[in-house]
Amino acid sequence: MNLGKSFIETENSLSVTEEIQISIGNVRLEELEPFFSGWTWTPTVEARTALVEKSDIVVAARMGKNLIGIATALTDGGFFAYLSYLEVLPQAQGHGVAKKLVEKVVEMVKDQYDIATITDSETVAFYEKVGFTNNVSGVHLRFLPKNKE
Repeated sequence: MNLGKSFIETENSLSVTEEIQISIGNVRLEELEPFFSGWTWTPTVEARTALVEKSDIVVAARMGKNLIGIATALTDGGFFAYLSYLEVLPQAQGHGVAKKLVEKVVEMVKDQYDIATITDSETVAFYEKVGFTNNVSGVHLRFLPKNKE
């Protein structure tokens, strides 16, 4: 999938210059580091490895060879899918990259009954814009691993 536009970084933002490519898989562990900047905890190497190797679906957004966004999902292959991770580098946000990542995941699971995600309250509006509804009750238990000093 081709977004039809691409970006160059200029002072914390991107300007359009070439095409963004959306593809399945091929995310290398070392490419993930910038996606955890600003998090309250740093995922271990084992956690990052599991993210790309054990997810049923991994979708990448690239500008040239550079990874600028990633989405992962888990699925039982028949009934339910869970969008487990969606991140776009800050300088690439606001250009439709996250929307295209979600659309690709949804396309891959569209014959199933349901896809769900858990998100922070400030991103609910984004998910509603891409077709998710916020009318289902859900609960979760979040573990915040402590960084090893």
